[in-house]
Amino acid sequence: MIDQARTLWFTEFAERLGASVDLASSVIAEAKLDDAQFKRLRASCLRYIHTCLDQHGTSADQSTLLKTAAAKLANRTPNGILLPKQEVEAEFNHLHRNVAKWLSSLSVDDLVDQVFCPITLRLVKGLPDPAEDSRPYASVKLHADVWAGEPTDSVNIHIPILGDLERTGVHFFGPPDNFDRDWLRPLKNYNEGIELEALVQKSPIQLRFGYAYFADATALHKTIKSNGGERLIL
Repeated sequence: MIDQARTLWFTEFAERLGASVDLASSVIAEAKLDDAQFKRLRASCLRYIHTCLDQHGTSADQSTLLKTAAAKLANRTPNGILLPKQEVEAEFNHLHRNVAKWLSSLSVDDLVDQVFCPITLRLVKGLPDPAEDSRPYASVKLHADVWAGEPTDSVNIHIPILGDLERTGVHFFGPPDNFDRDWLRPLKNYNEGIELEALVQKSPIQLRFGYAYFADATALHKTIKSNGGERLIL
């Protein structure tokens, strides 16, 4: 089970955010963003993607924009991260500043030692991709971020920006009884944790636009692809 001291810290952290804590896991929280803050973050992400595609303006068809970006962007990794490059440095820094402003507004500095930089913008394809989805650290596999080397006392933030959240979402899970400290270490392949798949309890949390999801690095989760559209998460 998750360390009790860590659960207590996460509960205090979530209460400071005014967030609701998922009872199944105790280490996942959902918090509403201010409408203006969310619009700024979404606009900054769109500006970044347009520049990556060497386009300008706002696309009337954002699903087509995401599909084009997922297919054509050379700076997209197999796990969907849109890497910052020199050619789009200004737009990425603009997005980074808006994220920093939002983080500063949360008033949790006394509970946090440091913030990992740079931020990541992840564009996930809606259709299954055997080449991408079979990689050792493919996000479609059940995993905790500590398995990829994240510190056990870290929290990852997921902010849905655009796309198909219903069919290309993220499912969170409560830990099984045998999820002890032996599991809180880097793994060479997420498949090493496949035995937990039949033991976990799915969280009722469903991703929504305008909300931020704070997930402890020990939280079990995976990307879901149900033949939907692309999905963009900050």
